[in-house]
Amino acid sequence: MRLSLLLLLGAACGDHVGGDTDCFGECGPVLQEITLLQTSLQTELHADRNDSSVVTTTVLDASAVSGVTTNAAGDLAVLMQAVVMNGVITLVFALSASILRSLYPTMMSWNSVSKRVPDTPDTDWTSWMWAAAAKTRNEQVQYAGLDQAMLLEYTVFSIRLCLWIGVPALF
Repeated sequence: MRLSLLLLLGAACGDHVGGDTDCFGECGPVLQEITLLQTSLQTELHADRNDSSVVTTTVLDASAVSGVTTNAAGDLAVLMQAVVMNGVITLVFALSASILRSLYPTMMSWNSVSKRVPDTPDTDWTSWMWAAAAKTRNEQVQYAGLDQAMLLEYTVFSIRLCLWIGVPALF
């Protein structure tokens, strides 16, 4: 809405540009604000004596609009920092879940404590991961509910997709 209003103001102000009278500095801020509001189009306003405003539109590619560039020197270091940081965060949360599971079994392992699930994993650090991974989708739906089973299915799909795309990129 604001962009169309500014375009109309720019068109009205375009009568004075190149005409017999000067703009007296009124058109500059309007045209600058139009330039700032552009996203994926580069618009140039031209004034003509017969037509008050002719708008020429040129479509730019997405990389030029967003400022994304190709890989350059130093990008590998940034990638490695991101991989290490994400790995550390993942390990911290897995470790936190394992510690909380042993400290608060009623909260973190209620299905096992209440015997809702037929098997009870050991209380070591990683047995809960292997017990969850060993369940079929039907068992997950039965014991945890459809929402949690679909969340696990989405997670497995995302891991497989990342491997399917990422492993060939290494070679």
